[in-house]
Amino acid sequence: SDQQPEFFKEIKKKYKGDFDLALEYHQKSMKIKEEAGDKLGLVDTYTTMGSFYYTFNYYKEALEYYQKAYLLANELKMPESQKASAEGLSQTYSKLGDYKRAYTYQLDFIAITDSIYKKESLKKTTQLEMQLEFERREKQQEFEQKQKDLFQQSRLKRQRIINYSLFIGLILMLLLAFVIYRSYKSKSETNKILEKQKHEVMNERDRAERLLLNILPERTAEELKKYGRATSKQFAHASVMFADFVDFTLLCEEMNPLDLIYELDAHFGEFDNIVIESVGHIEKVKTIGDSYMCAGGIPYANKSNPIDLTILGLQFQKYVKEQNELKRKDGKPEWKLRLGINTGPLITGVVGTIKFGYDIWGDTVNVASRMESSGEADKVNVSGTTYDYIKEYFDCTYRGEIPAKNKGKISMYFVNRIRPEYSEDEDGIFPNGRLISIINSM
Repeated sequence: SDQQPEFFKEIKKKYKGDFDLALEYHQKSMKIKEEAGDKLGLVDTYTTMGSFYYTFNYYKEALEYYQKAYLLANELKMPESQKASAEGLSQTYSKLGDYKRAYTYQLDFIAITDSIYKKESLKKTTQLEMQLEFERREKQQEFEQKQKDLFQQSRLKRQRIINYSLFIGLILMLLLAFVIYRSYKSKSETNKILEKQKHEVMNERDRAERLLLNILPERTAEELKKYGRATSKQFAHASVMFADFVDFTLLCEEMNPLDLIYELDAHFGEFDNIVIESVGHIEKVKTIGDSYMCAGGIPYANKSNPIDLTILGLQFQKYVKEQNELKRKDGKPEWKLRLGINTGPLITGVVGTIKFGYDIWGDTVNVASRMESSGEADKVNVSGTTYDYIKEYFDCTYRGEIPAKNKGKISMYFVNRIRPEYSEDEDGIFPNGRLISIINSM
């Protein structure tokens, strides 16, 4: 943000623009804390010094102190200070024109902010559960005390039955009946509260289940819950697709970091929707920077995965082209998509013990990456292996044997469209009922 916080406007006003006097004041404060070994205080002082230099437009000096604050905050595990210094670094790098690093620290700022929010949410949930448990125990104690009081009253009244009359005994019986009714009613209300709490716990469990299934395939998630680990699995026939935006580094330098993240999220969000609505079963694996990775034939083996992924690639390119038409009208920079597909054996599994993720490995994956990097913008580039599986259903152009990094020459093809006899639309992007039936029968 170009607007200075009110705190630093007050600094300028207080020292009337006297930079040296203000600098001397802050350096004395920093020296005292360094000599005292006050690391917690130094984090705030470093952040203040960074903001001070930033306020007076000394961006390189501001960068030095924001870096100190950032590293010390990470060491001391101070999320709020990590967030403040990451934001300062992002703003300062932006001022210096280093938008790539500004973007990196902006991502860090967003991640730390999300982490703080999740911790606060967990803390509030825990406090609420403790409060409910306290209220439940308090009600239970009240109930037990009432039972004791009623028992004592019953003893006294029975004494009066002996001393006074049958009439009083009758009244005591009626009173006992009333007590029993009150007890029943109290238990009924307690059961309702317990049922409500049980329902809330079930809802939280369902929410956790949905969150886990957004991270891992269902079969892998079930295996993790049951055994605490997931075994690696081999697939003899699977297809992998990499999609990457061309010249993304230049876009990082040209665009505001927040606008860049918003645009990237919008594209990946629509890619997710296309994957969900795809004809065959396609598994999103992960995103790496501006790269989107998915695969077919996992975690459930099938024979149609080369066709499934090729259709998906055509639909990805259609969406990006439509967005670029709108960008041209608005005078905005276009986002060009390059993607590649390869077919073959691979291994799937989950690695790590914290923030674990589902991933795939094998030469098939490496060649798919080379298909993407050797492709062209707006095109679907497939290997010769994939072409052998899809050639009956798609119109393709042979590119020849193209050199690929560390792989030698590989036969490559551009997929132009679905053949007319299998296409629902004139452009050959969507399969018709005939091709869908073929896919379902594989």
